[in-house]
Amino acid sequence: MADQTKIEHFLEAFPPATIPTVFADGVVNLAYNPRVTKFYLFRTDPSLKSESDYLNQPFAQIVMPLDAFVQAAAFFNQGVERMVAIGLITKEQVEALRIHPVKAAGL
Repeated sequence: MADQTKIEHFLEAFPPATIPTVFADGVVNLAYNPRVTKFYLFRTDPSLKSESDYLNQPFAQIVMPLDAFVQAAAFFNQGVERMVAIGLITKEQVEALRIHPVKAAGL
């Protein structure tokens, strides 16, 4: 039982193993008003009958207060800056994705 104390501490410091995890290939749209921002996540699903057909399928809607959305965008922008700084992605790649975000998402 002495190990249980360490496990409880570990669980308090990290998200629980039961937290939902989703994989998204991208964001399919963005709608907003003065109070709320909404967008859909999509995944690219392959056809079960063809090797070359696929469908970009929305699967989750995210709804956030406008302030929270702007804070999240700033958070992600800082993350991209860190990725460039450590060489995970180049500035040129980032700029290409920012110029044509829909094309980069395959839409």
